[in-house]
Amino acid sequence: MRSALTAAAAAIVLAGCQYSTSYSGSNSELNAEADAVYEHLLAGEDQAIIDGMSSENNQQLVAQQLPMLRDMVPFETAPDPIVLSSNQTNDNGARGYTVEQSYSHPDRIVVVRSEFVQEDDTWKLRGINLNVEMTGSGQGPGSGTVE
Repeated sequence: MRSALTAAAAAIVLAGCQYSTSYSGSNSELNAEADAVYEHLLAGEDQAIIDGMSSENNQQLVAQQLPMLRDMVPFETAPDPIVLSSNQTNDNGARGYTVEQSYSHPDRIVVVRSEFVQEDDTWKLRGINLNVEMTGSGQGPGSGTVE
């Protein structure tokens, strides 16, 4: 009887356990996917972005927001990115990955934060955020020029 109570108590304790991990670590495949998303944005290939979005997103709302993001960076192609940071998470089995990449355009630096979530065995884009800093100089990170 005592072992049955101990087993029941252990089962209750284990059922209430939740875990969450987060660590810095770069994923080159997802970094390349994040770069491809930015390239799709600049090229006006909205459907390619929408097709890669997670099921958490409303596709119609995403389609309405992409032109506004594109207007922030009126270029057709992107320079090679610099990875500023990356973070991998596991929250009760839900895996996530976030990467921030910097793009140095001639007159602005664009930092793109791409957040991915794993759905089944496929990584999907949960969200994208652009932070644009106007420089006017083209001397931002990754410009390859020295004064």
